[in-house]
Amino acid sequence: MIRFTKFFASMVLLLSALTAVAQKKVITEKEFNAAWRSACEKTSRAPHVHTETSEEYSDDTKPPYSSYISVTRYLPPDRVWTIAGRQGAKAEDKYEAIRIGQKSYSRDGTGAWKFQELGFSGLYYCEPEKSSNSGTGYGSGSSGGSETMKFEHEYQYQGREEAGAEIAEIYVHIKRMIITGVGGKSRTIFKHTYWLNKNGAFLKSEYTTRNAASPRWSRQLREYHYDQKDFKIEAPIK
Repeated sequence: MIRFTKFFASMVLLLSALTAVAQKKVITEKEFNAAWRSACEKTSRAPHVHTETSEEYSDDTKPPYSSYISVTRYLPPDRVWTIAGRQGAKAEDKYEAIRIGQKSYSRDGTGAWKFQELGFSGLYYCEPEKSSNSGTGYGSGSSGGSETMKFEHEYQYQGREEAGAEIAEIYVHIKRMIITGVGGKSRTIFKHTYWLNKNGAFLKSEYTTRNAASPRWSRQLREYHYDQKDFKIEAPIK
């Protein structure tokens, strides 16, 4: 009986893995952008809090040597409150900002609020990044030569998987930047992964940057929470 149970559990894991592989497929830029734009628009219409962690790593074997965290509350269409600082920072070392429409209030730590009129309002701009393919004309210093820069793009739909207490759909955009010059080729890979919740809004996103010639890499992780009720965002009292 125990052997059968272990065999059954193994088969379930195998079938789950095969299903995940079967769901993964390459999609077009148009398909990716349509999913991203829809998710952005749905997110922009929902009150939520998102936590963003930006980390820098010296290599894959060590914890991050730099970690910066921001927490943003958002009330559609244009009320935003953010507090940010390095991991473990004291209140006096953090940055705080409130935006209401085109009015912005910000301060460092517990200092005085500074007011600024912005040329825009809101938090979300739901227009996908346009893919670029190549460029030239980067000077190479004393050699007098030039470098060429080429971009390669890959878009994927990776199916569904558990993300916390939810089932998320996953979309990935991989951008490779290849610079060719007298010193050879340099390759940098930018990987953008988006998890969408059952309503099609953002549940989580992760951006990583790696250069093939260096063990150093960076990551930006953003997690969204929509179960927010009765919170308000008001201008600070002067």
